[in-house]
Amino acid sequence: MAYWQLYYHFVWTTANRAPLVTDEVTPILYTQLRTRAERMGATVYAIGGTAWHVHVVVAVPPRWSPALFVGQLKSQTSAALNRTGLVAGRFAWHEGYGVYAFDRRQLRPMIDYVEQQRAVHATRHEIRALELVDGGAPAAVANNEGSFYIDSAAWRQELAALDEAMFPRREL
Repeated sequence: MAYWQLYYHFVWTTANRAPLVTDEVTPILYTQLRTRAERMGATVYAIGGTAWHVHVVVAVPPRWSPALFVGQLKSQTSAALNRTGLVAGRFAWHEGYGVYAFDRRQLRPMIDYVEQQRAVHATRHEIRALELVDGGAPAAVANNEGSFYIDSAAWRQELAALDEAMFPRREL
């Protein structure tokens, strides 16, 4: 099996941003999302949202493209929710979604952002880039300052620390 570290933040909305994710629906939906993701080999770090959208922070194995992964989650959870009868009418997700790949160093802030979704929206402290579900890729990178080159000392030091944490040296 391949070694991988693929962290994603997914966000998607209900169809027409209808407030279908009620307090009664939320625990069932979140359990379904976690169960379905784990069955696909993913590790779920956080699930959160509001009445009209959901965020998921997850590590997804490379056998799943982000599009196939989120498509499976959306189709399976909407079908499961429709079987419960908890939603008047038909539960459906919006066609689009947002996906953001990030480094392990951003895992804790991403988890915090997702777990605090109701408060984030209540206080209007959204990070707009993490709320987008339509619009395609950004047109250009606005600023390259602060990036590092592959042979920079910081990059090597970071990888050496990761290597040591994952594979501690043993005294012989």
